[in-house]
Amino acid sequence: LRIERNRQEQRIDDERKRDQQIKNVKPISDAQLTKNEHPMDSVLLLARESLKHINETITDYTATLTRQERIGDVLTEKNTIQAKIRNELENQPMSVYVRFSEPAAVRGREVIWVAGENENKITAHEGGLLNLFRVIQPHDGFIAMMGSRYSIAETGIQRLMAKLILHALHDREFGECEVQLSEVQSAGVACQRIRVVHPFEREHFIFHIVEVDIDLQRNIPVRLASWM
Repeated sequence: LRIERNRQEQRIDDERKRDQQIKNVKPISDAQLTKNEHPMDSVLLLARESLKHINETITDYTATLTRQERIGDVLTEKNTIQAKIRNELENQPMSVYVRFSEPAAVRGREVIWVAGENENKITAHEGGLLNLFRVIQPHDGFIAMMGSRYSIAETGIQRLMAKLILHALHDREFGECEVQLSEVQSAGVACQRIRVVHPFEREHFIFHIVEVDIDLQRNIPVRLASWM
């Protein structure tokens, strides 16, 4: 518990730093981005196009999510999650249901969260013999965030693309930014990989390397990887 408490305190500090960094990013039009004055401009155009497509054509979807994180010096086990997600729309709050299938220690765990409902808390229960015990917690509280960097409220392709756009706008204000575009196979489909590298560690940079793979046919992200 002491290790987890220290980890979460660091996570909260990191989140506070990220939120402050992207709080006052300068808006920029698509017309300005087409001038290609910064390496991030092409990335922003791709991300905005993907988010527009998601907002206009995708109401809800099911997905298999695979996640693995390094927390401190520990590479955690892979988590495999079956998810049902409703995107945030004008007449529909964001909703997320997840059921864990791997690793074995959390198999059968179910969590549901609806933005703005139930005081914005998650409802969860374990699998097996413990499934009679229901837990209601803040979605970003200590228990809900154990072993994870991101809360359930940040799940899904809509939230992912919106956050990536904010980070790209922030990075656009600085130099030392390398962008590489390539076509790869990812998650079993043909994708365009966006790889952003900051070659030197700076206080104003949130990540060292970020890779995003966007499905060329569906125009949605299917993989995100980031390194400090």
